[in-house]
Amino acid sequence: MLRRAALAALLVLVATVAAVGGLTGAAPASAGEGYEVLCVDAGYACTAGTGYAGQSLWGANYGTRGHNCTSYVSYMLDRNGAGQPWRPMGNANRWDDNGAGKTLIDDIPVVGSVAQWEGGTRLAPGPSGHVAYVDVVAPDFIEVTDDTNAGVTRRLRIHRSSPYWPDDFMHIHDVGQPPGFREARWHLSNANVDGVAGVVSAAFGAAGATPVVGNWDGKGSDSIGTFRDGTWLLSNATPGTPGRTIEVAFGRAGDLPVVGDWDGDGDDTVGVYRDGAWFLSNVNAYDPARTFQVGFGEAGDVPVVGDWDGRGGDTVGVYRQGTWILSNTHYASALGQQRFDYGEPGDLPVVGDWDGRRGDTVAVFRSGTFLLTQLVAGSPLDATQVRFGQVGDVPLVGDWDGRTGDTIGVGR
Repeated sequence: MLRRAALAALLVLVATVAAVGGLTGAAPASAGEGYEVLCVDAGYACTAGTGYAGQSLWGANYGTRGHNCTSYVSYMLDRNGAGQPWRPMGNANRWDDNGAGKTLIDDIPVVGSVAQWEGGTRLAPGPSGHVAYVDVVAPDFIEVTDDTNAGVTRRLRIHRSSPYWPDDFMHIHDVGQPPGFREARWHLSNANVDGVAGVVSAAFGAAGATPVVGNWDGKGSDSIGTFRDGTWLLSNATPGTPGRTIEVAFGRAGDLPVVGDWDGDGDDTVGVYRDGAWFLSNVNAYDPARTFQVGFGEAGDVPVVGDWDGRGGDTVGVYRQGTWILSNTHYASALGQQRFDYGEPGDLPVVGDWDGRRGDTVAVFRSGTFLLTQLVAGSPLDATQVRFGQVGDVPLVGDWDGRTGDTIGVGR
């Protein structure tokens, strides 16, 4: 009798999940479809350990206690230390619209981010959409937990190739990645302004590689790349769009990558800095006949590259704990050199053509703030502060949209 009752309860639960199908209106997908139900419970067992029991925070579920996807995700974000990011929160299908300009929204999953589905999708065919909390990020799948208005909590594994993959990931209060796999994340702005409006985000390369930026194909806009231990991966695509990636072997472990238009032909090519020695190539390949060496700077300097005189073509420079030393030639001669102070020890140097008038000027990145100046020899009186990024980010500069003038970005 007890066994029959338990079996009946299980059949009711399975039928409930089949009815919602992950809010799909169909039976749960199999692993072959890229979607697996790891846990389902007509209560809160699948979210055990979180303390969640249907609480409504931030006005989720219209302030009513009970099963709802927005209630659970709001609870988890609040538990992680987030404040309410916008008011009202709205239904799940409105979170990306309501959050636009207030939080970063992209296609990159991170532990602690919010997976969001629009209404009318495989996982959420109804009009209200769905949100879930990202618990695990692996190379080919994510695991999320959620609550549903069908009265069940779940843990789901969703593979990247699956039609059930989320439409967006919202980074209201990420808690970081688990040990192991992590993609490098790029966040690029088409305007030198605070905030995340107009930001293009993408995943490219492995975390730990050094991000680089260049106009690799000479077509007018900059694209991304990485350098690690002498290997370059260069993409000719705008982030978020398909394109060709090339691999270049140039340099060795311990080198600092540099990129510039060394010969003034309109496209950027690779180089490395090694304790005061620059090894520069006029092609994106290892070709000794197209490679030359420059002696400029000393061990411990940070290399910088720019078109300091606005005449076309890039030349070398170094940043030394707040002091800039720039050369208008590829030679160590004092002729054509500029030396000035801008920034503080610990700042990261950045260079760009901020006004699109040809010629690069200097800037620094300090704990999530860019200090941009329109003068080659930067002045604090001329500096424009732009808050973008966070402590630990690598500052990036490029003409991402090809519309003249450089704008900021970060690699993470």
